[in-house]
Amino acid sequence: MGIKGHSINLLKSYLTNRRQMVKLGTFTSDSLDNKYGVPQGSTLGPLLFNLFISDLSTMLANTKHILFADDLVITENESQISDLQEKLKYTHTTIIKYFAENGLVINAEKCNIMIFNKKSNMKDIKLNIDNHQLETVKQFKYLGVILDEKLTLKVNNEQIYKKMANMIYAIKRNRKYLNEQLTFKLITAMVYSTLNYGISIYYLFLTKILDKKLNRLFHQTLTLIIPGHPDDAKTKYKILDVRQRFIYFTSIFVYKAINEKNHMFKNYDLNSYQLRGN
Repeated sequence: MGIKGHSINLLKSYLTNRRQMVKLGTFTSDSLDNKYGVPQGSTLGPLLFNLFISDLSTMLANTKHILFADDLVITENESQISDLQEKLKYTHTTIIKYFAENGLVINAEKCNIMIFNKKSNMKDIKLNIDNHQLETVKQFKYLGVILDEKLTLKVNNEQIYKKMANMIYAIKRNRKYLNEQLTFKLITAMVYSTLNYGISIYYLFLTKILDKKLNRLFHQTLTLIIPGHPDDAKTKYKILDVRQRFIYFTSIFVYKAINEKNHMFKNYDLNSYQLRGN
């Protein structure tokens, strides 16, 4: 990787001769040598871990995958479940071998299989890690977004609505103790952050009913900031509505995908996909 001399010696010094212990109340355990891993909670930890597993993507060069820190997702597509099973078995064997050779351990209980298909009653795919059969699930939370087997994002979008509604209710109950600017800051931190996260994805799956509900909640936030004058709040603080946020964050994503050298979608051949409706 081009790291040598004083730099590699500094990293070696940083990682070696470390010890760890557990403290609970007045009890302290014996200390043990920490021979593996990186210091938890350290600034360098995530970077060093990413460097350590950087060759995993090379091992999976012929497999579609998404690697985010220590979170790995393997994707395959086939029309027949038997063909899909064989593909995943091969990839599964490659990953198990890589982890064994590099002293890494897979937490089998946190591994799941999800089959995206419009059909019902699909057969489960059977894969095992350390004699633990991976569970085939109907929905799964990945990086904060709840995916379901039909890709409707129904559960995810309902969760967003409920979370926003609960936060707005909490702020509304305490509004009399808050001034205008503090109310705006709280709403931005608690409500708008929830609305913003993943909006480039989930907005496209909103039903008409839920879209109206989210817009009603958004209107409530404006009324909380400046009671009786929602339009004034929107103008004064330059607040984007729900649809405007979708356009804004999607535009940023597309711009980065086109212009950033190392963007995750930089090497995708977008021309091979049908991006326009008939």
